[in-house]
Amino acid sequence: MLFAFVAALSFLIAIGCTLESQVDSAPPSPSRTSAATETAVPSVSKSVPTPTQPPATATSVPTHAATPESDGSGELPDATASPTPSPEPTRTPSAHRTATATPVPEPTRAPSEVSEGPQPLTPEPATPRWEHLRFVEAFGGALFHGDEGRPLEMLPWPSGGMAVLSRPGLITQLSEGKRHTLLNLVDATQQKGAEDGLLSMALSPDFDSLPFIYVYYSVLDEGKTRLARFPVQDGRIIREDELVILEVAQPTMSSHNGGSVRFGPDGMLYLGLGDGGDYDGFELAQDLDTLLGSIIRIDVRDASEETPYRVPPDNPLVGVPDAMPEIYAWGLRNPWRMSFDQETGTLWVGDVGESKLEEVNIIRSGGNYGWGIFEGELCRHYTEDYCAEHAASVVAPVFAYENGGESGGCAIIGGVVYHGTAMPWLDGAYLFGDFCTNKIWALEGSADAGWQVHEIQTGARLLSSFAVDGAGEVYLLFHGRHPILKLVDSAGTPTRE
Repeated sequence: MLFAFVAALSFLIAIGCTLESQVDSAPPSPSRTSAATETAVPSVSKSVPTPTQPPATATSVPTHAATPESDGSGELPDATASPTPSPEPTRTPSAHRTATATPVPEPTRAPSEVSEGPQPLTPEPATPRWEHLRFVEAFGGALFHGDEGRPLEMLPWPSGGMAVLSRPGLITQLSEGKRHTLLNLVDATQQKGAEDGLLSMALSPDFDSLPFIYVYYSVLDEGKTRLARFPVQDGRIIREDELVILEVAQPTMSSHNGGSVRFGPDGMLYLGLGDGGDYDGFELAQDLDTLLGSIIRIDVRDASEETPYRVPPDNPLVGVPDAMPEIYAWGLRNPWRMSFDQETGTLWVGDVGESKLEEVNIIRSGGNYGWGIFEGELCRHYTEDYCAEHAASVVAPVFAYENGGESGGCAIIGGVVYHGTAMPWLDGAYLFGDFCTNKIWALEGSADAGWQVHEIQTGARLLSSFAVDGAGEVYLLFHGRHPILKLVDSAGTPTRE
């Protein structure tokens, strides 16, 4: 019992919370040294580049060991666009470039309100349809223990049932009340800190012709995270045929690893990366010569040992001097869970805040989401003049709520857009939650029509992730000894399926 509590507390720290956030109503900001404050402004002083038209052929980027120091006026491609079938630059598995990005003009964006901060939405009073929502135990109330404990992701498995990814390093198949180990990476996965481990998985979008699974995990005792591909044969994952796609050196292995692997409707692979959790003054999320604090977009369809991935020629930073061309969007602190709307192609991200605000962001090509100049729309450790100078270049969150305070929240858990059949009135709503509370929210609307948020009670805390089954129905996964829950709409539904 004590071990479970300690493990949960460590995980809580990793995704941006402090112990005080569970005890006090408003947690204090993590301490920062005076030296870090003094050096913070120079580290983000580079302007945000205007994406340029990519050349027909881009040159390869030399490989370097990663070190921790470091809408424009034109139409930018979105997540639904297909890559232009032109010659593509090849890439080797590197994660950092030592050169400094050359300042170029900033893209023009509507200025954010710096002085007043974000305008959190007030939950609307519940209506009968919202009151009918409830969560029931799935899979017979099955619990996960040992190496199967702490499930972080779940998806439909091609040969039947669901595949559950657990942080210690296992992927387990649940089918007809039975469990079967699909992949065991426990001996290769580091879980010494608060957030390292086996963090995410995704199946190839063309699984019938390209039967692969992609996973993202912390490499044991090597100070880096890895994106890797494994073949699937006869329903089994073949560990011996691992292909390393990308490795990223981490300033601190224990926190801000992000880690969601997703395929977009364009067939490209997207990976969300945290800023590395380094509080020594390096604002890595604003540095374009590192992948940290960004969402990358790469083409893995023809992956091989010689060319593990290619950079799509329509990525926004292709051709920008000293910028990593893999980057699709940047300025993120710790994008903990992201997902594509399966109907619109919109990419939703929950970005964990430091001590003030938790963010819901819609990710667009070339977008700078502000961290570490801004937390939400709040100016962080800089002067108002400095923040005002950069406000026009950042994208504000579509929704933000307080860390601590009345919300009681501490770390956002990004969710999914509902497109199931059981609750057609819920179609198109973005569902997300918080690690510290028992609340789930549903966000409806649009930027043009305005957003409305509805609060749903789960009765359970330590939420770690959302999942969707083959019918589009939504499940909740938890850190600790708690069964997976399913969202239903019926006052007469039993408490267990």
